Amino acid sequence: MKIDFDAETHTYKVNRVVYPSVTQILSDEGWSDYSFLAYRPARDPRFENRGEELSYRGHWVHAACALLLQGRLRWDSLHSAPAWAGFVLSCQLAVDRNGITPLLIEQIFFNPEDGYCGTIDLLCVIEDWLVVLDLKTGEKERWHRLQTALYRRGVLYLPVEVYPWRGEAHRRATLHLKEDGSPGRLEWMDDVRDYEWARAVVKSSYARKELYGDGRY
Repeated sequence: MKIDFDAETHTYKVNRVVYPSVTQILSDEGWSDYSFLAYRPARDPRFENRGEELSYRGHWVHAACALLLQGRLRWDSLHSAPAWAGFVLSCQLAVDRNGITPLLIEQIFFNPEDGYCGTIDLLCVIEDWLVVLDLKTGEKERWHRLQTALYRRGVLYLPVEVYPWRGEAHRRATLHLKEDGSPGRLEWMDDVRDYEWARAVVKSSYARKELYGDGRY
């Protein structure tokens, strides 16, 4: 099985067949709608609007934090966006404070049973727990429970040579990074009911696409 990801269009293909991402499904179903940001002015003159700025910021911070977690980050490389470097420091301090040990970083997966793809930011160990962890540059949102549940279910379909922890208990959490460089805050999500709720959202997305053609009204 071959999974291809186009970062520019945020499109996943499995054996050349396009599948929706977790992000796309939650957006199509109205759980993570940030379209209103397109009408707000950007703080940085390089961007057209606030939505474009926050999207770029999220990609930049995630890329920098991935390098950090891999032990490959050169801190002097952050001069290209000094206003956002605090998020990366926030990640480093949270890793140190919580004893986070990375196992998989930016891991792409495909869930053939439910029909979606995604990329988990981090599978790690925290206090002897295996944790599916998603990095955030904003505040806690209700839909994060659905997102992490779909990621947690998705990692079960990784090949055993990549993911040998299939039978072990996992937890889910988001790590909210701080722009001022203070330690990121962990938000735990342990409600097992989230899994069925999340799968229902995926089924709704597919039903909507079948009825309306593009997954939207």
